Amino acid sequence: MNKLERDIEKNLGMILGEWDCLYLKFVSPGHAGVPDRIILTPGGHVVFVELKQAGKELRPLQVFWQKTLTRMHFAAFVVSDNDSARKCLHYILEVLRQEEDAEMKEGLSEYDI
Repeated sequence: MNKLERDIEKNLGMILGEWDCLYLKFVSPGHAGVPDRIILTPGGHVVFVELKQAGKELRPLQVFWQKTLTRMHFAAFVVSDNDSARKCLHYILEVLRQEEDAEMKEGLSEYDI
């Protein structure tokens, strides 16, 4: 894992922790290619995150899992840079807003990610 990928992973964890989300390493023995992380929100939503080095492509099994999870109506993000991390965080913030659990979580721009 390169420095940028590691930093993004760390920053995501910090922000999500402040939002009372669980940011868990996702391992599913016997199912290669599943996303690296699973995010569980206070309102019961599940978000999957595949962390990739900037410019790296998903492997075929990772593409399969992204498509499968999306087809099943789960949120599944590929995070490889600050922009894709922000898209993921904006999605989660919107989920929290819908759950009326985001009043104190508004200042996403204050985070350096």
